Amino acid sequence: MKTMNLWLIIGLVLLNSCVNQDLTDKEDLMADQLRSRIANNEVYSELWLHQNFLEGEMQFLERKKAELLNAIESGNTSVLEELEQTIRELEQNRELYSFNEKYLGRLPRPPKPLPNPCGDPDEVLNCPALILKGGLLTLLSLEKLGDIHVLVKDERDRVVAEVYETIPSREVEGAIANKLEIRAGDYALTITKQDFLNGNTITYGIHIHME
Repeated sequence: MKTMNLWLIIGLVLLNSCVNQDLTDKEDLMADQLRSRIANNEVYSELWLHQNFLEGEMQFLERKKAELLNAIESGNTSVLEELEQTIRELEQNRELYSFNEKYLGRLPRPPKPLPNPCGDPDEVLNCPALILKGGLLTLLSLEKLGDIHVLVKDERDRVVAEVYETIPSREVEGAIANKLEIRAGDYALTITKQDFLNGNTITYGIHIHME
């Protein structure tokens, strides 16, 4: 009886080891597939795009703050209110950036950074472009952070593409894959989502070029 129990235990251990190995192999394959899609400019995380936008906007606001301070030092006190507003916007962007960083670790980052953004939200199509290929784009968003609304607009502000399919991501647990099909050309990719820090919504834009 002891011998039978020993063999039974050994069999269960080996079976569990095989199951765990199969799961590990499957996870490794999915991770490799995701890395390949990222490298081919097909998959981006929405949070990473938002971080890139915030970096550019903070650079823009820092330059604006410096210019306003110089104006005040030169005796122009009429810009004091504008300076206060600029400082508030900077602080809000820093808080958003820190909030996003807490969740970004769960989502993939591209192997190469975006070009240095211009930072002015009113001049999206004048900013350096995110280069895309193949006519397809998948944006990964975290389910716990709510839905995102994505539009692709041309230089006349006409909507030329939007998400045609939203499904759970196969590669990243807890993520949603938002799929878009985009014709070749230059566009503004606009994203609207919930702002959990301030209780409202955020809309921002990224210049994209589809080859």
